[in-house]
Amino acid sequence: MSPIHFSARLTPAVVAQTKEIYSIPIYQRLFEWDEPQIVQLLDDLYQGFLQAPSQPYYIGMLTSNRHNDLIDGQQRFTVMMLLGIVLSRYDADWNRFLFPEPNVVRLKFAARMLDSQYLRNRCCPVDGYENWYMKRGVQCIQRFVDQLTGQERAAYARYAFENLSFFVSRLPNDYSPKALNQYFETMNSTGKNLENHEVLKVKLLHAARRFDKMQLTQIWNAVGDMDRKLIRRKGKDEKRSDLQWRFQQAYEAIERQDLDGLFCGQSLNVLTDDAIDEDPLASLNVGDIPASHEKPVQQRLSRNNGFHSMLSFSEFLLQVLWLQLDQATRKKVGVKHFFDVNRLQETFRTYWMQIDADEFILALLKYRLLYDRYVITISNEEATYDLEVDTYGVDAEGNSYHDLLLMYESMLYVNSSAASYYLWLPSLLSLAAARNGEITGEELYDHLKQEDEQHHPLPANLSDLGALSYRVVDRYWFWKLDFHIWRFRKRLFQDESVRCVADNYMFRRNRSIEHIAPQTPDADSTLRLPDDVENCFGNLVMISSAQNSSLLNSTFEVKRAKVVSYVHKELTGTIESLKMLMIYQYQHWDEACIREHHQACVALLEQSFG
Repeated sequence: MSPIHFSARLTPAVVAQTKEIYSIPIYQRLFEWDEPQIVQLLDDLYQGFLQAPSQPYYIGMLTSNRHNDLIDGQQRFTVMMLLGIVLSRYDADWNRFLFPEPNVVRLKFAARMLDSQYLRNRCCPVDGYENWYMKRGVQCIQRFVDQLTGQERAAYARYAFENLSFFVSRLPNDYSPKALNQYFETMNSTGKNLENHEVLKVKLLHAARRFDKMQLTQIWNAVGDMDRKLIRRKGKDEKRSDLQWRFQQAYEAIERQDLDGLFCGQSLNVLTDDAIDEDPLASLNVGDIPASHEKPVQQRLSRNNGFHSMLSFSEFLLQVLWLQLDQATRKKVGVKHFFDVNRLQETFRTYWMQIDADEFILALLKYRLLYDRYVITISNEEATYDLEVDTYGVDAEGNSYHDLLLMYESMLYVNSSAASYYLWLPSLLSLAAARNGEITGEELYDHLKQEDEQHHPLPANLSDLGALSYRVVDRYWFWKLDFHIWRFRKRLFQDESVRCVADNYMFRRNRSIEHIAPQTPDADSTLRLPDDVENCFGNLVMISSAQNSSLLNSTFEVKRAKVVSYVHKELTGTIESLKMLMIYQYQHWDEACIREHHQACVALLEQSFG
């Protein structure tokens, strides 16, 4: 067989000098990167920008044929296009990467004219058509860039243009379709491809021996749609108690391994006895996976309820695999590699002998039912969350356990990533499974809090000004404190308008740590602080970079006036930190106030561990 040819290192700047057009073949799936994957790339790129601004940042290897069809790497190339759409607003040279000639887009989709037009139109609707994953990708990138300062945006755009690096390997002309499929599997097993759960699907279905493979196939397809709950109202008259009954019926059928009862009972919207069609993948070998002209419908972002799962299907597969391993095995696992979706095939291959295929697919369904019921979903448009389950009872502060669980999970969500959900999510699902799917919100909340606090123990000498100072503080402690300010909001905020803001507070992935009394105050300022006071937790707040830059170096009085205007909706803006809301209840800000606020924060954190 002819050797594979590799390109020299390419960057958007290098590609922008050419007229090359790249194409995504008809058999490739649609773009499906979600927010955690995009944010991970942006974060890594940003760290490269800060730490080594003249060094390449490698996004990986792309594979093409002589016609520039992207056999592998279409997800990454699409992300570069979306990145270019946003960054071209700050560096015009990105336009040459996006459009090699006027009105000719660098990346096109074979037999998907609407997607090609949508990309050419810079992800603006074309005759009412929108690609929801691309739209969400652009929004995610824009939110990230908005957190940078004005100067950083242009510099970051230039860095990505000149240093975002990749190679292209060109396959020989004599590669057959079967050889291409084998190449896909090889690429995936070495971690160079994003994911290939269809290959895993084929392997597991071939290994399944005890249950009907057509039923198992439909279960896999249903679970794979992470943005669409398995149990939904069948009509507007169906009551929540009916949904609860259907959940219990389905869960019990799974526990009995009664697939016929599960399908005939029609407890789940997506599994019915008369809807089992033979899936062509079920009868194929891995090397014969057929070309698919579009991404399966069940993988698309749901437009119905406006919320999406925090996990992709590949991430969920790894979570369930983790739950299937025994405790001794988990202790030996390198979690960084285990939860890397780029290594999905390699990870499953490592633990293949510990998997029973039939049991694993049923476990997927069981944990997905629990996931739908007890884990938050995230709004497609803004930082709001939803939790399906109704949980009754309130804590001593009058907070419902439904709200406590929702807020604690959303706090853990913004502090986690796809690689660290294992710190809390499997434990929550495992506990719910141990109770046969029936567990109170209070029990889940208490368990989740205790589990989290084992991973984040209270720092020693917390009252010491240096314990959570600017140079050492983990961002987790800002989110943890905000949760407990929210929990005690009725006690902490006497003003009704302020309390209303706290009532509606939602966690965001803010990253910028701001000094209230600025490090470089205006020349008019008379406030001078010792270094330990200036940098202590009491003088810090975590907000978005955009809000940080709008308040940068202003006096306390100016900042306070803006926050008060946000509270009373006199200015467009949001309260991004409840700690900040506490601070701006002070009328002035000096060393005594900083120390007082610091001790109040310490007391709340210590009380939270009580």
